[in-house]
Amino acid sequence: MFNLFLKITYRNKWNLFKIYFLVPFSQILPIIVLSNFLVPKYNDKILYGMMVWGGFYSTLFEIMNSRIERFNSNKVADVFLSGNSILKYNSYEILAINFIFVPSNILIALFLSKIFEVEISMKIIFLLFILLTINNLICGIFILSLQLVFKNYFNKVNLLMDLLYLISGVVIPLTTYPIFLQILSLMFPITNIIQYLYSQDWKYLLFYIMSAIFSVFIGKLLFQKSLKKYRLRGNIN
Repeated sequence: MFNLFLKITYRNKWNLFKIYFLVPFSQILPIIVLSNFLVPKYNDKILYGMMVWGGFYSTLFEIMNSRIERFNSNKVADVFLSGNSILKYNSYEILAINFIFVPSNILIALFLSKIFEVEISMKIIFLLFILLTINNLICGIFILSLQLVFKNYFNKVNLLMDLLYLISGVVIPLTTYPIFLQILSLMFPITNIIQYLYSQDWKYLLFYIMSAIFSVFIGKLLFQKSLKKYRLRGNIN
């Protein structure tokens, strides 16, 4: 299944153009603009944080985009008979897309490190890839739950992503927010990845594990509820 998704993506020349040209351009340009207005001097922590968010957003965007055709055409309707099958389908697709984005993300890291004269560590890049892949697998469960219930789920996910961007501490320090927003933000694994990069405090890796376990639990409950609604209706509203 993993190889199948790799072949499907690589056969689509438009997908390759987006992943290896448009995505790097769309991630690099805002960082360059931001450096001239909000951030006086870049360091490796800020660079890693922007890379993590860029990789997170672009990967999930590509996942949602690739699923629209398959879900709307009912090509995977038979998979809905088994909750475990659709979760495996979801996981293999996300793993394949994450793997495809690796060269693009490394290219972005190397390019930005040269522009801002910042040294980057490939060990950190590798760690980020593992943490971000787990994060994307978890987010995929929530997106899948929305897909089963709403036909026009794309805008809902975009709105949630925008809100998460504001409170995750990517640009605005997390400590500037009220305590309840800080606690809410730390419930998302992506926030703990970014906070670990900025502070180098190992407690955020522990928070990451705790938030990941909690998110998987909530995500599976939401998925089972959405799948039940889908089976009762037989379609997506």
